[in-house]
Formats: sequence, C-alpha cells, structure tokens
Amino acid sequence: MGQQAGNITVYSEHMDVHLIDGTYELFRHFYAVPAAQDVNGREIGAVRAVLRSVLSMIEHGATHIGVATDHVVESFRNDLYPGYKTSEGVARELLSQFPVLEEALEAMGVVVWPMVEYEADDALASAAAKAARDDNVRQVIICTPDKDLGQCVRGTRIVQSGPTAGPPARRSRGGGKVRCEAPIDSRLPGRARG
Repeated sequence: MGQQAGNITVYSEHMDVHLIDGTYELFRHFYAVPAAQDVNGREIGAVRAVLRSVLSMIEHGATHIGVATDHVVESFRNDLYPGYKTSEGVARELLSQFPVLEEALEAMGVVVWPMVEYEADDALASAAAKAARDDNVRQVIICTPDKDLGQCVRGTRIVQSGPTAGPPARRSRGGGKVRCEAPIDSRLPGRARG
C-alpha cells in the first residue's frame, strides 16, 4: 500500500512530479493546431492537442502529473490593479475549452487544479514547494516557459522545462541543463490561426 501525499498516493520511493501550466498549453495549442469540433459542434482542437501531449508524457514514463488552469482568467489581482490581464479579447472558442480540458484530464486520472480566485501560476508554485518537501520526490519539473515560475527553481530539485523546437532540456539553477524525459510535445502538426 502506498503513502498518502495530499490527494496523491505515492507508490515509489523516488518519483518525479510533473507540474503543467494548462493555461499556457491550451493557448499555445489553440494557435498552433487546426480547429476541430466535437459531435455537438464545440471547438476542441486545442484540448485534443493538450491531451495528446499529456498522454505522450505518460507513455514516456511520467507517473505523477498535475495540471493547473486559469478556469477563470480574472483573479484577485484584478481588484488590486485595474490594468491586470482579463479575458477581454480572448476568443470564445478558446475560453470554452477550459472546462472540457479539465474534465478530460480528470477522466485520464490526472490531478487538475482549475483556479478561480488565484491563478494557475499560484497553484504550480504551491504544488512545487509542497512536492519538494516530500522525501519520496526525486525531482519536481515545472512544465512552462513562464519566467515568473523561475523563482521556484531550486538547483536540480525543482527545475523548469518549457516547450522547445529541439531536444528538450530543463533549466536548473547553477547553469546546468538536465534532459527532460517527458516533454510537452511542441512539434504537433498544425497551422497557425489567422
């Protein structure tokens, strides 16, 4: 029997925890892959691409994955600063894919944090700190190119990996790069949306 670590049961002694910026991935894939609709006519092209990437990670050996999304783009920060980012101008076809992605990831058994009051970045930073304190965790990989999360990097214990055109690498403090065994696939075929 495994040990409980939050809402994740730990079965191996030295696991890697992959934390994915679902908002970034959904936006990136929305503009990178062809549009696609489900049987009801809902846009799902980006969802399908993100799910393909996560499945690829699992097929490459990732066992502990958490995905944070900005279920609602606005956060408490909008009250603090009127010019803070909003969902104004974001395509309705993109925003409508957030709940579809969250539900599909949960159906795959992936832990999902759909953020409402806080942002996906907040969830990823909190999860990275919590996982790094767990002696059963070998490494925490934050999968996003978002520079704000660079402050979470701690040597080779917490690293940051973003999509790359070439062989994927993780950034770690100390100048070294560590090969990423389970990248988010950035080379999905598709066309840019105009």
